[in-house]
Amino acid sequence: MKRSLVPRRAGDGGEHPLLSAAQPGVSDRVVDRSDFEIEELIAQQAATALALDRFWALFDGVPAALAVVDRQCVPLKVNTPAARWLGVETATESFDRRLLLGRFTRADQARLLKCVDLALQGQPAECSELHFCQSDSAELVVDAHVQQLPSTGHSVELLIVIKDRHREWELEQQNEMLSALVDSCGDLIYAYDTAGCAIFTNRTVAELLGRPASDIKGKRRIDLIPLHDAIAHRLADQKVLADGLTLDLREELRASPAAPPRIFATRKFLLTDRVGRTVGVGGVSRDVTDEVQRTQELRLSELVFQHTADAIIIADRDGRIVRVNPAFTRVTGFSLEAIVGRPVAIMRPPGQSRD
Repeated sequence: MKRSLVPRRAGDGGEHPLLSAAQPGVSDRVVDRSDFEIEELIAQQAATALALDRFWALFDGVPAALAVVDRQCVPLKVNTPAARWLGVETATESFDRRLLLGRFTRADQARLLKCVDLALQGQPAECSELHFCQSDSAELVVDAHVQQLPSTGHSVELLIVIKDRHREWELEQQNEMLSALVDSCGDLIYAYDTAGCAIFTNRTVAELLGRPASDIKGKRRIDLIPLHDAIAHRLADQKVLADGLTLDLREELRASPAAPPRIFATRKFLLTDRVGRTVGVGGVSRDVTDEVQRTQELRLSELVFQHTADAIIIADRDGRIVRVNPAFTRVTGFSLEAIVGRPVAIMRPPGQSRD
């Protein structure tokens, strides 16, 4: 006689209950196989039940609005965010067909039902920019993703994920406004990552370099501007990265090796992500070339004013003296304190006309 593969229970002194219930004439080998299949089936049922429990726990914990519906789009179960949108007390109360579909416009209802039909054919489908009316009459712009769930019986169930696009749209609008403001600015606005590659440049930078912003992104300065300028700008970036402090400085920049240098007043600062990790260096540079030239011209004029041998008087529009140079004091003997505020006419020799 073959030895049974089913272990006996300790202390019962008899056969396994399943073996004792076997029909006469059925071999121990067949009974043993059947016993293992039953045990495997029980294990599979336990695993399925555990997976189902986990599914429903995740289902209610997801921040997006979820609904399990039948093939007619009647909600069978919704999670807490969806219940809040639909204005129901709990996520388990009875629903009717109008509760979900009725929240959409007629055109969007047809689009959603078409997605349901595709999902029933095994093709996950998505509808974008649906107009969903909440229980408080507030309208949201949402995306709906529809997918058939694995069958657990004769019924067919589908999962609809409804994602609120309203906040996303607000962020997109804010980004568009910010981009418009940055691009309309006459200053150079840019950002480079820690490796020295361009992350962002505004329109002013693109116009100065004579290439589109898309062609600048990802490139190093050495690929964009003359080597001398690229090295100087990169060293300034590295100082900001090392110190973590805002840096104000004057920089020269040539659009090409043959172009004359432009002078920029630059402020550079550290860029970090949400958790405080350094991602690069940002900068704003204003072209001050003309201002610097005017300042230099004024300094030159001041040097001439102070050191010329000719007496010079500066008067306001009313003809009153506001300033005289040292040569004037030497020639006339009048100090600035003695003459300032007096009319220029007093300096005319006697008998000289005003003309």
